Amino acid sequence: MINEIELARINNLKNLRLPRWNELPEFEIYNDQLISIVEGACKDLYEEGEKIITPSMINNYVKWNVLTKPIKKKYEKRHLACCIVITCLKTLISINNIKIGIEVQTKHLGIESAYNSFCDKLEEGMDLIFGNYLQTIDKEVLLGFKGFKEERVEKITKTIEEEEHGLLIISLITEALCSKILTEIILNCRKREMNSEGGKEFE
Repeated sequence: MINEIELARINNLKNLRLPRWNELPEFEIYNDQLISIVEGACKDLYEEGEKIITPSMINNYVKWNVLTKPIKKKYEKRHLACCIVITCLKTLISINNIKIGIEVQTKHLGIESAYNSFCDKLEEGMDLIFGNYLQTIDKEVLLGFKGFKEERVEKITKTIEEEEHGLLIISLITEALCSKILTEIILNCRKREMNSEGGKEFE
């Protein structure tokens, strides 16, 4: 049975909100400040105790040319936006494909619009997936947790059989796999198009 910590995390993910471009610091920051902001934004995407972002991870992103090198160890808004995107996606697709995605979307939309669009789409997906899952949890279970009052529970709950729950797991993992493969195919196609056009990589 789902516990209170898991339910709180599901609820947080349903209501996830990432900072938009104009909410990120306008001034340059050091890596400890960058880490604090990224961890605050992305913590619910990770299990408790998982490494979210570390100085060595940031150094690797620079080494792999996913991030441009900081000037005098200070990072700009574009570094922070990219680190949030990387941290959201790195458990799902390769760093190289994240790099390609950033390059493609930045060339197409510009970094501000690309970043804000990413935030919008991620939040929409979280609200849909985790909102739908909350509706499958038994009313009596929800009423046992803080923050789920009777009137709210009445709106969001319906029972689900164990067999249906198992099918939900299969459906979610297969959809994730299909989406991952299709994403890689599209990114590789767009990368080839950029290269053939002599497109400049993201900086």
